[in-house]
Amino acid sequence: MKRWLWVIPPLLGVAAYFATSQGGPRPSSTTATKSLGVREEARFSDVKRVLDELDQAHQRSLEEEIAQENTWDIAKLKEALLQAKRASVHASELDDWDAEEYQDIKRHRFANELGKRLKSEALEWILKEDPDLKASVMSGWAEADPASALQQVLTSKTKEPCSNETLLRLLQYQASLGSAALADACAKLPWELFQYNSSDPFGDIGSFDFPADLDITPWIQSGSAAALEKDGNHLRGFFSNWARKDPTEALAHWKDWPGQNDEASEMRAREILEAGIDDPAVRLQVRSALAALPPEEMSAFSKELRASSSDRSIMLFSLYPELEKEKVNSSGR
Repeated sequence: MKRWLWVIPPLLGVAAYFATSQGGPRPSSTTATKSLGVREEARFSDVKRVLDELDQAHQRSLEEEIAQENTWDIAKLKEALLQAKRASVHASELDDWDAEEYQDIKRHRFANELGKRLKSEALEWILKEDPDLKASVMSGWAEADPASALQQVLTSKTKEPCSNETLLRLLQYQASLGSAALADACAKLPWELFQYNSSDPFGDIGSFDFPADLDITPWIQSGSAAALEKDGNHLRGFFSNWARKDPTEALAHWKDWPGQNDEASEMRAREILEAGIDDPAVRLQVRSALAALPPEEMSAFSKELRASSSDRSIMLFSLYPELEKEKVNSSGR
């Protein structure tokens, strides 16, 4: 898709404006206001339609491009990756960030495909030619053969054997084999190698974003999630997943879960409520679970959130009237 296509929607908007504002008798102010509103709505509708069409065309073009790349042999795929690397470096030298990003996206895509096809051989090659793409190779390897990819991670001696996301998906593969398999893998993993995040140097060390689509049941039943928290490896978003599945159980464990400090407790409480932000049905279930809490537990839960005056906490209070009621009751005691 040509880069200059982004100018089409604004030009269409300008053209539509002049096309709808030419000639004719001047209407009354009320009529003019209504007419202007109709024209504005129609104009924005046209712009949105054009943008949607451009997005769809871009997606089709990208799918065709990827389909073509998937027919390449290994030699051509490797050469394309090296060409993209050179182009990315050149774009960076020219401060052409768009071009640099475009080439980097291709580099990661090619590396992922190499990981799918060559697995350990791809990892060996990428560490020599473009080590920054190790995570993409491991992602492809994990997708194609999670069992051997996990073994690679288990025996690794270097920092960040794979991305945190890939790691959790590999562990989810183990979970599909049973809770015992998951617990065994968690016990053998070199977690200390993941106590570093080069992709986000300002991120939380030892925190792993738990994907919303992963099944938490084996993580709970095997004790793996609790064991990781006890060892200082926080599964960020875990309690949101738990609340979507069973808010009553999530509320029963937010306070006594391993990782006993005020910040961790507040985070778990907030995650439970955040499960219902975009899902009214889940929010209703969480509200019902909150309403069923004994008064002292409701008070403790509300107090944990009141400790923070962030906009996020204020917004959560507004979504859950039960907490606002407890807040009022507490202030009157």
